[in-house]
Amino acid sequence: MQPQQKQHYTFAEYEALERETGERFLYYYGEVFAMAGTTLGHNRIVLNTAFLLEEKLPSKNCQVFAENVKLELAPDAYYVYPDVLVTCHKEDITDFNKTIVKYPSLIVEVFSESTQSYDMQEKKTAYFKIPTLQYYLLIYPKKPCVEVFERNGDFWIFRIYENLQDVIALEKLNATLPLERIYRDLKI
Repeated sequence: MQPQQKQHYTFAEYEALERETGERFLYYYGEVFAMAGTTLGHNRIVLNTAFLLEEKLPSKNCQVFAENVKLELAPDAYYVYPDVLVTCHKEDITDFNKTIVKYPSLIVEVFSESTQSYDMQEKKTAYFKIPTLQYYLLIYPKKPCVEVFERNGDFWIFRIYENLQDVIALEKLNATLPLERIYRDLKI
């Protein structure tokens, strides 16, 4: 089954397509979009960030997932694959055979040229509607720069970190992320 041959997929057909092809697709209200491969630098940042979060999160009541776990933005209608996500919600972490997270506390996207506009606009708007989300991080792969959005009641606080000596404080998760560790092994 090829996604280009069909214009509209039911959610069940979308799930079958992923199982049959072994590929990841963004699902948006019946449309499917193939997830492109990425650069070595992008992947290094994703792994560095996921490992760092795994190390820094003091509570085992939270779990870190990277790249291959779907996030539900609208039931049976809108699913994406964030680069890294953290969930502390019991429903998300009691069954490790599931493929979908519904209640993230933190989402990380590493920019790529093809998705930067989408990550900053449509995805951000959808992510901000998730009641459990406390942090949204956007990481630039070609320079030290991390944009951090933190929920503060009904508002979002924006901070930018551009120095490798900076440390991002994720107080609601009781964790810190040094930029030098996020960008470790990269020549930037």
